[in-house]
Amino acid sequence: MLKFEDEQHLSGLIGGGLAAGDWCTIGSLPKPPPEVHAAAGNGPLRPAFVRPLGIAGYVLAAPVWLVVGVAGAVEALFELVFGVFTIRKNRRLNREAEQRKAEIAAHGLNEVFDGDWNAAAGQLLLRWYSQSSHPKRLVLIAPGRIVLAGPPKRVTLGALDESDVLYEIPGDQAVIEDPLNGRLDTNKFRIRFSDGSWIVLTVTGKPSDIHAQLEAMAKEGGENPDGLPVVVGPRPAP
Repeated sequence: MLKFEDEQHLSGLIGGGLAAGDWCTIGSLPKPPPEVHAAAGNGPLRPAFVRPLGIAGYVLAAPVWLVVGVAGAVEALFELVFGVFTIRKNRRLNREAEQRKAEIAAHGLNEVFDGDWNAAAGQLLLRWYSQSSHPKRLVLIAPGRIVLAGPPKRVTLGALDESDVLYEIPGDQAVIEDPLNGRLDTNKFRIRFSDGSWIVLTVTGKPSDIHAQLEAMAKEGGENPDGLPVVVGPRPAP
């Protein structure tokens, strides 16, 4: 979720009108056909490695993660012991998890994109890491356009301050949507292009500004007076 001061910075970056924005990641890109990859410039299909400063940061943080890991293991042990007395509940949760997994798969939210490298989404992914070697993108919604921003190269600190606009997609060429319409808390959404192709992005923080925007519009029956590049249906019944 973006903080107020971040919104001011990003509104200036994209020329104002920012409605919502989130840091997002994309799944591991599958390998495209060689001829398609070559035609797009043979750009990288993975983010860059962490720079030495970032590696040092991870090493310094290792004791903290060790404590977190031990605490997690103790918690898991208690859950295992008490789980013996909640077998029926666990079975119900397992069924719900399977239903959740099936619905996510039915809408393609477990995929990276629709699979067509020649369509708009595939062509965007072929150039995804050529524009920036950073693994994250700032996805910004503004009236009439979707903006993708990020650091030109992989950094570990001050990513927001070093962000540039990487892509600006007009609203008549793509929209943001949650095909589950808020029924499941997946923290995922799709950018769907006018040719029907799409990519799936995962919000890295909570709460999500983008999902909050979609939910607010769903409560209003999908009304979109600001011309935002989003598609929502009526709010699902509780």
